[in-house]
Amino acid sequence: MQAALDLALSFGSAAAVGLLVGLERERHPHTKAGLRTFALIAVLGAVCAMLARETGSGWLLAAGVIAVHHLVFDWLQR
Repeated sequence: MQAALDLALSFGSAAAVGLLVGLERERHPHTKAGLRTFALIAVLGAVCAMLARETGSGWLLAAGVIAVHHLVFDWLQR
């Protein structure tokens, strides 16, 4: 039960930070990424960090950072 609560707290705090950053970005009309984009990116980062911690492999975290980087910058260049 405690593990599930810790997991929910980790994902919830990541989503909350992503939502706050996205909310700030949506205040400016010229930005492309907003509320949902930053929330999803933050949760994806939390998933990669959790998987890296559970498997003991830092490569998973690095792969997640690279994947997010390519997704965001490819999408922003459209």
